[in-house]
Amino acid sequence: MDAQAVAVNPVTNKIYVAGGNVTVIDGATNDTTLVPAGADPRVVALNPVTNKIYVANIGSDNVTVIDGITTTRRSCLRTQAQSQ
Repeated sequence: MDAQAVAVNPVTNKIYVAGGNVTVIDGATNDTTLVPAGADPRVVALNPVTNKIYVANIGSDNVTVIDGITTTRRSCLRTQAQSQ
């Protein structure tokens, strides 16, 4: 799947790319780690203070929360679909 969104943590020098899953790139070494996300991840936001990464999954109406220290999926938060 193509990359849908990118976020950079300037504190840790890690790059987060959403597209199918989330690819975490270590900016110092270019090593990559794949973190599972929900269906159709489209938006990535991060908090450099808490080192938490938030990925909005459009296809599953939830937000994947990634721990930036361990590079693992910590939780998946449900969102409510907006009625049309």
